[in-house]
Amino acid sequence: MNLIRKESEYAIRILKLLSTFPDNKIIKLKEISETENISVHFTAKILRNLSRKKIVNSFQGSQGGYSLKRKKITYYEIIKAIQGEIYIVNYKKFKSNEIIENLLKTQELCVKHLNSIEIQKNTK
Repeated sequence: MNLIRKESEYAIRILKLLSTFPDNKIIKLKEISETENISVHFTAKILRNLSRKKIVNSFQGSQGGYSLKRKKITYYEIIKAIQGEIYIVNYKKFKSNEIIENLLKTQELCVKHLNSIEIQKNTK
């Protein structure tokens, strides 16, 4: 089972924060860490991952920091970028029956709902 991990929650919080700033504003790692009350080390790890997935822009140097790259992103896309797919049941391990079918429908509803929640970039 692949539950939603704390790292995914933190990534959502970080991206929500970055979305509140205008396009041209670069936010320093320490500011993100302090605002969201996440350790600098863990914040850096999450932002590296999001940068590799082309979700945030990463700027190096003394004036460096981060900004949101995409105009909008869903919670599901963030979770998938951080930890991969989420599952309620691994359908490959079980013979299909009414219970498994209901659990798979629940899983589909969860994914659909997470895909409906968006973080939108402040374009001002």
